[in-house]
Amino acid sequence: DVMMTGKRPVIPMLQRWVGSFRSTIAMSTSWLLLRLCTATANRLFVGFSMHFIEVVNAFILTALAIVAIIFLDQLADKIDEDAPKEAKAQPMYVEPPPPPPPPVASDH
Repeated sequence: DVMMTGKRPVIPMLQRWVGSFRSTIAMSTSWLLLRLCTATANRLFVGFSMHFIEVVNAFILTALAIVAIIFLDQLADKIDEDAPKEAKAQPMYVEPPPPPPPPVASDH
């Protein structure tokens, strides 16, 4: 049950906490992947300069990111194809109600 203000939802506190938790997990995962790739490159390219290892690391991470984006895009397309037509027709946001009429001036 999400309350609406204009077209932007007012998110309850629990949903904000879950969103923050997801962001923290995503950032931690990306940092750990960076450390893993750096350690792997250090083991594979023993004797090379640190600058070369950083370039190799950046190349590997870029390639992994591109593959992940392509995979997620194909997955989203597959999910969209399998979704029933009724689910696709539903709007994401509910239009807000019209504003109330202006108050009527009284002669008191």
